Amino acid sequence: MRVVLPLAVATPLCLCCAAQTTGASSVAGAPTISSSTSLGSNSNDLVSLYGTPVVEIIARVNDQVITNSDLARAQTQLAQDARQNNLTIEQLDRSQKNLFRDLIDQQLLLSKGKQLGITGDTELIQRLDEIRKENHLDSLDDLEKAVEQQGITYEDFKANIRHSIISQQVVRDEVGSKLQLSQAEIQKYYQDHLDTFT
Repeated sequence: MRVVLPLAVATPLCLCCAAQTTGASSVAGAPTISSSTSLGSNSNDLVSLYGTPVVEIIARVNDQVITNSDLARAQTQLAQDARQNNLTIEQLDRSQKNLFRDLIDQQLLLSKGKQLGITGDTELIQRLDEIRKENHLDSLDDLEKAVEQQGITYEDFKANIRHSIISQQVVRDEVGSKLQLSQAEIQKYYQDHLDTFT
């Protein structure tokens, strides 16, 4: 039996053994695997008989993939950001609608960064140290503990920062270097939009 999930699935489903034996779904409306299903070593099925979360590729971007787990992680991060920044419902709704597109854009920037040889390793260490200092923590171990208390794994936290660094460097190198404005153009824009600067 092959389980095919709709694209709208945002969180991994866990198919529990109890649901297998009763034939009931462990998640309302979610498919289950019957106890007679066997998976071979060459199986391409999404679910194992051990109740492993279902991971589905929902997009391919160059040589990278975006999974439903990536989307769920991004939704969790967005919800935390919304609480911390007191976003309005309209702002949160707009961000939710753009979330999948933003994941694709991020993968495109990361692919370009990989192509350009940008790793962000040095900047990551510097940024982690800045965050540590901003939060008055004694060590990176203390930072790791503080991050995990927020409900985020330290590896995800570092990956998000690294992705941000790589994306910023790609935009700066690929877009910023080609963007050239004359002093006259800058002055004209300033004069035309003077009310927004005062």
